[in-house]
Amino acid sequence: MELGDIINCEIIALKKYGAIATLAEDVIGLIHISEISHGYVRHIGDWLQVGTCATVKIIGKTADGRFKLSLKQVEKRAASPEKLVRRTTAPNGKRAETTKDLLELQVKRWIQDLDTGLHLLRKNRAKRLAEVIEPLRTANVNSDKHHG
Repeated sequence: MELGDIINCEIIALKKYGAIATLAEDVIGLIHISEISHGYVRHIGDWLQVGTCATVKIIGKTADGRFKLSLKQVEKRAASPEKLVRRTTAPNGKRAETTKDLLELQVKRWIQDLDTGLHLLRKNRAKRLAEVIEPLRTANVNSDKHHG
């Protein structure tokens, strides 16, 4: 395997910054999020799934021997998730065969993001409220001791 080679790999892990892939036994590479598509990639899971194969180009090698890979340099034009439908697997384990399936996956991802965001907002609001109320309670208890 050399710089510029176009090869098939298997996605073994998804991270916020990219996808980890195996090129051969004990040969690991990274598809950085910036190398997935010519367009904006919000969630790597919208483009790739663990266990699926992808055709990538070797664009470099790190000091520790891992390959730097690019999905977008294999695509001739700006790719969209619809062009990668065959590489996307639905949560039920079936392949997303249509654009409708792919859109359903995207909507589910958005709902998960919204739920996570709402949970964090509620958690932060409760924490801030406690930070404001506790000093007031302490002040009232101390005030009652002095007046009682």
